[in-house]
Amino acid sequence: EPVVNEPRFIPSYPLSLTDLLQPATDDRDSKVLRHLWAAAEAETAEQDVRVEILKFSPEAIDTFVAIETPEPQGPGADDSITTIGQFYTLIIHGLEKLEEEAQSRGKTIFTKDPVRRARQLGPEHYYGSGGGAFPVTDLESARAALGEIICQGEGFKDVCYKAGTDLGEYEELGHYFRFMQIKKGRYYAEGDRPGDDPTGPPLRVDWGAVYDMKPNPKLKDFKHDPGLEALGRSFNETYLLLLDQIQRAFTGEPEALQDAVVTMFDLKYAAGGLLRVPLGDGPQTAGPVFGPGARGKARAGRK
Repeated sequence: EPVVNEPRFIPSYPLSLTDLLQPATDDRDSKVLRHLWAAAEAETAEQDVRVEILKFSPEAIDTFVAIETPEPQGPGADDSITTIGQFYTLIIHGLEKLEEEAQSRGKTIFTKDPVRRARQLGPEHYYGSGGGAFPVTDLESARAALGEIICQGEGFKDVCYKAGTDLGEYEELGHYFRFMQIKKGRYYAEGDRPGDDPTGPPLRVDWGAVYDMKPNPKLKDFKHDPGLEALGRSFNETYLLLLDQIQRAFTGEPEALQDAVVTMFDLKYAAGGLLRVPLGDGPQTAGPVFGPGARGKARAGRK
């Protein structure tokens, strides 16, 4: 059973990206992730990426670029796990290994129970963004689902954008390439390839036209203003509601995902409200609170 609405799931910022990728070690964790991470630590090195809650800035974009950086290609590439895409690729390899082991015993790791299959999310439960949702019933559909994630994020290797891909032909680029357009201040143009800088029309970015949010805001930063503290707690409650709805969607109520999409937009508006409130007499403003303020309240079964 996946669990996304309890304290151990909620990160506290700043943090290390490898802390997010590494599962905890209690007996509720999935066999697949424990197996995969043990293999990763035994065979590869790690490169840390520091993740913070920051205002829109070159530093924030650099963090997003680091998270979504495509798997290293060509000469000089090693086996170090340094990207989200590599982590998902590791999951694919692990699923292949576990399914091969099961098949050798005449079994499979994928459920055939129609009741459990009915709990999965399909296209009828998903709207409002790119990509798609479809049930996972075997190794082929599992590969396809993880490939969808890699394509939307780093969009590299043979999953989505091959080395010879013309990025100028795509209306919807992977996150990595969209962040690179912001970083470089240019759109990708016809003839641009993965690994090259964009050469298209200028993309105007006004780095100063943002609220000067305090990095990694905490509820304790709002103690001087009861109204602001209430806004911070309200943001946390909305965040917890979102996790509860996702939890319900993943554990037997797939239609709850539609409620989660609405709550996701509520969370966006709540964050915007915090950004408009100054912190004392200085130039900095408040911002969304994640971590200890929400951590103590999260619990399974909230509705």
